[in-house]
Amino acid sequence: MLEGFYQWIRNIVVYLIFMSLILKLLPEEKNVKYIKYFMGMILVLIVLAPSGRLFHLDETFGEFARQLSGQEKTREFRQELELMGE
Repeated sequence: MLEGFYQWIRNIVVYLIFMSLILKLLPEEKNVKYIKYFMGMILVLIVLAPSGRLFHLDETFGEFARQLSGQEKTREFRQELELMGE
């Protein structure tokens, strides 16, 4: 249990260091706000990851992704059938 907590803290610290490095290496200031926004969203996901495991959200999102993938494959198959029919 305690090892998992240490790993979580380690992930946050490594990500913050990585984020700082990326922001220092960026040459242009005009895109920095968008990169900060995106990196902030990733940080939120890293911070909330343990609660996702607690509520089994990883399984829920995995099932949702599988359903979306199946719907996309069905749509592609129907399009192929329509093209063959023409």
